[in-house]
Amino acid sequence: MLFCHLTTRVTGDKYPTLLSEKKGTGFPYLVFLDADGNLIAKAGERTVAAFQKSLKAIADIKTLEPKQKAGDNSVGAKLLIAKLQLGTIAYEEAKTQRAAISKLDASTQQELDQLLTNLEFSSSMQGPATKEVSAERQLAAAAMFEAGRCPDGQLATSFYSLVMTHAEATQNVKLYEQALNKCKQAIGANSPFQRLIEQREKVLEKMKASETTKK
Repeated sequence: MLFCHLTTRVTGDKYPTLLSEKKGTGFPYLVFLDADGNLIAKAGERTVAAFQKSLKAIADIKTLEPKQKAGDNSVGAKLLIAKLQLGTIAYEEAKTQRAAISKLDASTQQELDQLLTNLEFSSSMQGPATKEVSAERQLAAAAMFEAGRCPDGQLATSFYSLVMTHAEATQNVKLYEQALNKCKQAIGANSPFQRLIEQREKVLEKMKASETTKK
């Protein structure tokens, strides 16, 4: 069933601390709870398709976990994919489980590895962003990019921005241009981030002009 809670901070309202209890940090906050009110998973993109995908993943976990515990190793990939889609597994544990799975068809392998890449990046973004940490994140993102491991979906813009920031700081024109092109492909032509793209294009022009002057 659907349940909508409004955090008003009005004395006397029901469940005044519900948002923090369910690990919410802002509004709106969409999560899935079980019958006892325990947090199952946080929703991803706020679209009908994403909501339905999350519901399917929850159903898959409920069906597949008992089979795996009973010794059916054939469900390992589907179960891990469902957990990754819901964000209910830590990166190191997911990586360990992925290593134990073999004989995947190309489509399943691609989906699983993409989800792992997304989790690797999102995990690296946790915690406060000090100057030193930000530089480390930019370097790590650049390394992922050059290794061909690029997050998609909502993570793409943040990822490519980090790569471009690193490339700008190191005056790596080739890396900057490659990341910018990938970013354009990821967000599409009618994206609300179009202004960001225009700003990044201007930076690239300056970097190219500076490189030409040095030559």
